[in-house]
Amino acid sequence: MTDQMSLRDYFAARFAAALMTATSADSDLPNLDYRREAGGPTLAERVAAIAYRLADAMLLAREDRAALASAPQCCMCGKTGLSTVEGDGGSECQLSDGRWTCSFECWERATEPAPPSPP
Repeated sequence: MTDQMSLRDYFAARFAAALMTATSADSDLPNLDYRREAGGPTLAERVAAIAYRLADAMLLAREDRAALASAPQCCMCGKTGLSTVEGDGGSECQLSDGRWTCSFECWERATEPAPPSPP
């Protein structure tokens, strides 16, 4: 059995290491059991909470970028936000090779035959 660290845990560990390195630059390593308030979280718990918030924000940003990259985009002009619902009356069209066009003009440019190559 192989233990694998999740991407979230990996990012949190990296952020926690960076936070601890930054807080210990001028002194010895901090006491991870230190509590600022009686009954409050330890330094280790506070660092872990911050690190996981940072990791969650990073993962959310990665998901947002992936969703944006997978959204249909006109292959001719680059317009995004195309409707992919068939029959909704829009001018968007998916070509047989999987590319999308946003208008009749872009469709014409995308489907016009290439000029013959010189002999």
